[in-house]
Amino acid sequence: MQKHIFILLFFITACSTPNLDRTKAKNTVSSFLELLKNHHYEKLGELYSPSFLESEPLDIKTKKLKEIETAAGEIISYEFYSCEQHNMEDGTIELEMKYKVK
Repeated sequence: MQKHIFILLFFITACSTPNLDRTKAKNTVSSFLELLKNHHYEKLGELYSPSFLESEPLDIKTKKLKEIETAAGEIISYEFYSCEQHNMEDGTIELEMKYKVK
């Protein structure tokens, strides 16, 4: 029996824009998962925003991702599952993207 893990990733914009680029967001998440799958942790920083990188050093973020991988298992494959847009009360827009990860 194959183990399936659902990863839920949130991308939150800092401004109230009615037209988020879902394709760009989907490509960014796919790039992130591909880097994780191939253990290219050093390249993950290219996908993070500067403010996210400032919140914690990249090596700490990498360590946490490796711990998740140890607990959940390596990524063998992933498949886009769904994307929903949520308009938040503070005027920001949130994309909720789900992927099926094996």
